[in-house]
Amino acid sequence: MIDCKLKQIHRVKHSIPIKINTQTHKSDELVYFISGSGTTQINDRTFTYNAGDSAFYKMGTPHNEYDPNPCDIIWLHFSFDINGIDLKEGLFCDNGGKLLSVLQKLRRLSLEQNQNNDKLIEVYLAEAIITAFECQNKPA
Repeated sequence: MIDCKLKQIHRVKHSIPIKINTQTHKSDELVYFISGSGTTQINDRTFTYNAGDSAFYKMGTPHNEYDPNPCDIIWLHFSFDINGIDLKEGLFCDNGGKLLSVLQKLRRLSLEQNQNNDKLIEVYLAEAIITAFECQNKPA
């Protein structure tokens, strides 16, 4: 079974330090750090991210972010139910840029005002989730 719903997706670029206070959401969240570096705290664990890293937060999990350097970020809120896929909270690396490529396609589609894109958005979101899962489970 595959059931994926995109709630929102945004791309944010900033050149000044940004601190996002501890927050929770009513959906899962994935943040892809295209460029920049900083920290994110998930519950009581602090992670340092760099370009090409992603953070995954489950619905309701307290988290924050501090971007002391200029950053370019894609973030999305979504829900999903895909047999055999369980994303783990934390930071992971997108080796090879496959996840970024899928997220960029997903974002472009979401900006188009075409209701026929709903199924395609669901397919790209499923691909992004599966790709994130593969990134999390690559042997070290």
